[in-house]
Amino acid sequence: LASCKGYRNTAVFLAAAMRLSVREAKARVAHATTPMPLTGKALSAGTITVEHVTVIHKALAKAPEDLSADLLAYAEKTLVDLAVQAPPLSVIHAGERLAAYWDVDSTKPKDPLAEPKRRLTWRFDKAGQMHITGELDPETAALLTGIIEPLATSRPLDEFGREDTRPLDERQGDALAELIHLATRAPDLPTSGTERALITVTISLDELERRAGTVFIDSIGYTTISHLRRMCCEAKVIPTVLGTHGDILDLGHARRTATPAQLRALALRDRGCARPGCRRKPRHCQAHHIQEWIDNGDTDLNNLVLLCLHHHLEIHHAGWSIRMVNGVPEFIPPKWLDHEQKPIRNATHNLPHQHAA
Repeated sequence: LASCKGYRNTAVFLAAAMRLSVREAKARVAHATTPMPLTGKALSAGTITVEHVTVIHKALAKAPEDLSADLLAYAEKTLVDLAVQAPPLSVIHAGERLAAYWDVDSTKPKDPLAEPKRRLTWRFDKAGQMHITGELDPETAALLTGIIEPLATSRPLDEFGREDTRPLDERQGDALAELIHLATRAPDLPTSGTERALITVTISLDELERRAGTVFIDSIGYTTISHLRRMCCEAKVIPTVLGTHGDILDLGHARRTATPAQLRALALRDRGCARPGCRRKPRHCQAHHIQEWIDNGDTDLNNLVLLCLHHHLEIHHAGWSIRMVNGVPEFIPPKWLDHEQKPIRNATHNLPHQHAA
């Protein structure tokens, strides 16, 4: 049709006929010519938005050419199921993890460089202020951000009710200064929870029996077992095998707050804020009693769930409720949001090949 009307291609024709930008016209052509039956069905039903379609298409476009039709269909279903309950940004992150999973599944991962690239330069201005420029390898960057972020949070209201008005870059600069002062006074760098650096190694029983050669680490992605061993040299390691029964972390009603061991177990189970669609990591979350402690709810693992501050407030004030089903938290929306109040789960933190579980 485009050539018959004298246009170079379909995208140019759409841009002229429908007064679209060329970028939008090209996107529509790409969506229409890429087999995405589940995505099209969800868009027609109004359960996802056009922006969801765009990010799903970009994720599927990264699939290897030799990926089987079944795996491609499963990937689309995974992304569509997530898009129904989460914003496009969460779908983007899920697509990135799918791409990493395809990459490690199709090619042998490379060992990290023996000498990671790190660079640091600085200069002083006339007032004595130091100006810093540099770069860090992913492993070191993950360690640094893990230390800086807790120190860079906004301060609570002071005794006069004044808020912390520092912008983010200033809070992070103050956090770095605090870290440097602490390092000069202590033999070890500070870590949250008064513990040494902590690594939780999670592996399925099947992978353990097969002696899997790769691992997935937040902020780094898939890497080799030898890389993991090097990271563990100076860290406290907690091995966890999925598919086996561990100790029950129950405290009953004797104590209100969760213990560090319970928080680690919650981080392993929920992987972050359990509210559907939220992607906040465990370090930004709090343990919430599903049955309130004041209402005789126990401080047991099966009565606790990780929530970020925003969704913790939402649970208390917006009409949401939570229930546990086979050890997995399910969220029941209020009637004003979903008249049928269908329970939903957070699939944002799961690895792509674990959705079926």
